[in-house]
Amino acid sequence: MRYKFAATLLLCIFAVSTFGGAVAATDWTTYHGNAARTGYTTDNGPTTNHVLWSRSLSAYSKIEDSSPAVANGYVYVGTEDLNLYCLNAQTGATVWNFTTGSDVQSSPTVAYGNVYFGSVDGNLYCLNAQNGTQVWNFSTFGEVDDAPAVANGYVYFGDLWQDAFGTQYANLTCVNATTGAYVWSFTTNSGEFATSYGVGSPTVVNGYVYFADGYGDFFCLNASNGTEIWNIAGAFGTGSGTPTVSNGYVYAPIYTTLNCFNATTGTSIWNYTTTGGTILACPAVANGNVYFGSTDGYFYCLNAQTGAFVWKYIYTTSQYGNPYVFTGVVSGNGYVYFVSNDFNVYCLNAQTGALVWRYATGSFISASPALANGILYVGSEDGKMYAFEDTGSTTQTPTLTLQSSTTSLSPGQTVTLSGTISPSTSGNVVISVSINNTGYQQIANVSLSNNAYSYQYTIQGPGSYQFQASFAGNGQVSALQSSTATVSSSSSSSTTPSSSSGFPLWIIAVIVVVIIIIIVLLLLLMRRRK
Repeated sequence: MRYKFAATLLLCIFAVSTFGGAVAATDWTTYHGNAARTGYTTDNGPTTNHVLWSRSLSAYSKIEDSSPAVANGYVYVGTEDLNLYCLNAQTGATVWNFTTGSDVQSSPTVAYGNVYFGSVDGNLYCLNAQNGTQVWNFSTFGEVDDAPAVANGYVYFGDLWQDAFGTQYANLTCVNATTGAYVWSFTTNSGEFATSYGVGSPTVVNGYVYFADGYGDFFCLNASNGTEIWNIAGAFGTGSGTPTVSNGYVYAPIYTTLNCFNATTGTSIWNYTTTGGTILACPAVANGNVYFGSTDGYFYCLNAQTGAFVWKYIYTTSQYGNPYVFTGVVSGNGYVYFVSNDFNVYCLNAQTGALVWRYATGSFISASPALANGILYVGSEDGKMYAFEDTGSTTQTPTLTLQSSTTSLSPGQTVTLSGTISPSTSGNVVISVSINNTGYQQIANVSLSNNAYSYQYTIQGPGSYQFQASFAGNGQVSALQSSTATVSSSSSSSTTPSSSSGFPLWIIAVIVVVIIIIIVLLLLLMRRRK
């Protein structure tokens, strides 16, 4: 079930655990970092694409939808070889693995010394997080392939229930986190969409649980007893999705639109429509902005309070179909990380949207990364887990320059953008432009030649054009971005006369004055003759 709305995506982080138990402050304990799915951490993220370690988990260990969780020095991730793996966070070595009856596409959650996750075999599992021994399991009638939320001693997850006539119903179920005992269940719909989509990953905040179902309805329930507080019919369109809750607002994708609702009443606050692509994952919210990706190939940043556009970044179109961009995670040192079906991990400046670095894995990436203790963890469908960290990098830091051939042009004229990189290396330089501070968009991918590059850009219209170059890094040098070069353009260019293009202005003025005097004298002489 590639690219599901609920569990396949993105990235996320938060510094404070809401789950209880002995969990470090900078750990990433669940899908999108915490039960609110905010996707933010105060931890610093890697500024280069230096790989701390990478490893294949098994011959059939494709990581499709399971986003890693990180806690107490361990990384937990599910694969399509039926296993949940526990890895050493610093080395990638396998500590233990637990085999279920089918694929593990669910993103695990770590809380109370246990790890909670679902399997396509229809079970929700609770294991001892240190040694992988089973504590309990809860059986359903369908796949459990989304991320469970754990809060206040309870586990919340989507499942399917089948009646005596074979009709399936999509439920949100709550069980006791210690024993696995049933607490309550809320049925949302039945029929085809229940079978196909079920309920997406729930979000739990301030005693409420928020989620979407397969029919596209969006719900807010009392987390203690499952009583419905409010619902929005058809909010997500066909397919379930995961909302983000922050500062009293719910941020929810609805097809091509990101919507902001009041978390208490469900009242609509604002909405923003993409250029036509579907939003596939829950957004990240940090520092007053909301970040999300779309199938239109753009990664967006909006003002979280008003929905106003801040910037967007476009990457090269994937050769494997529509360009799918998944939601990002935001670090404390001002970077946002996201993944895509073009095999790449991306790092952008969270304030400007400028590319900082990228790294190509061996296949699609549809599972959200995790950021914990300064290390970015990414699972790919090439079967590998990757860990990125600045510390211990042996690469050299390059110097990348950028200059423009002029600072002022008219629309239709061409500016030459050029620069150099050092030390000596090979690769490509990406050039981006921000027009009138609307956010950076990639305009060129230029090959280095003798450590230099050059590109000609035609000014489209009046305005301020701010250019920036970036180098993604390689085995020789790490990633870096240049300073900016600004070119101004007006609707018509002005020309300042100079001595080289004719007489100086003061000479012309003197001549005019002399002519006037001569005319006045001639008029006086003519009057005397009369």
